[in-house]
Amino acid sequence: MFTSEPNSQAEYRDIMKELNAEELQKVFVGPTTIDFGIVYVKSRVSRFFAVKNQLKTAIVVQITSNNGELAESYQRPQIIPPMQVAGFEVAFYSQNLQTFKGSVKYTINSKHEFYFAVNAQVEPVKLLLETNTMAFRFQEKDEEMEIMNTITINNKGNAPGKYNWELPQNSVFKISPFKGEVPADSSTKVSIIYTPSGNNFKGESEKLTMQVENGENQYITCTGYVNEAKCEFRETALDFGNVLVSQEQPKAVYLKNKHKGTAVFKISPRLPPGITITPMSGRIPPD
Repeated sequence: MFTSEPNSQAEYRDIMKELNAEELQKVFVGPTTIDFGIVYVKSRVSRFFAVKNQLKTAIVVQITSNNGELAESYQRPQIIPPMQVAGFEVAFYSQNLQTFKGSVKYTINSKHEFYFAVNAQVEPVKLLLETNTMAFRFQEKDEEMEIMNTITINNKGNAPGKYNWELPQNSVFKISPFKGEVPADSSTKVSIIYTPSGNNFKGESEKLTMQVENGENQYITCTGYVNEAKCEFRETALDFGNVLVSQEQPKAVYLKNKHKGTAVFKISPRLPPGITITPMSGRIPPD
């Protein structure tokens, strides 16, 4: 950026001078149209308008606009020395969806007025999920009581997009991170975790909602499948009898798989004081 105040009497005389047609042709500007393309609502974008002074004298140039969407543009005058180029930031911001067509006035030496066009298409924030359906199936080797898949959220826009998820009450699915921001022209991944309820072996299906700030909600239908399993303890009670203080007293308990498929078990970590169990989880093949 160049100064807005003259540094000498000679420079003051230069910028007060009215230029003739031949001299104006030695002042090069561009672009003649600034097209921002698709812009997210309530996001700020900017481009630069350049002025090149090919004269042997200094000139003063100022851009101005009455459009509120362009209010954040750099509108102070700049004194451009001979053979130098000045840049003026043209900033656009809109709180409303619209097809914007405006203009910016630029003035040379406070006497010569010209205009360039500014266009923008203001649209809602658009975050897109890579898929709208996802299935969760336990594999034979799995020993955990939950499955995790990942999904990509894409943002092809000019600005970051914020999201947060809305899940049904008592959902069998969890999402991490639950809320976040996808950078402009980028993508991010989130994890979806399925924990079976144990009440439905034909498939548990839920519609999950991704709420997009200043945009349209997106949806994904997740369905979790789990093979039916049935296990029984051979013993219904354990009697440790009299146990000395600070002495461990081991007892074995047998868990039997009563179904035709492999069963996976996991002991709740909330055990009574003084009780330890080994192993806490595992797989039991069919009988």
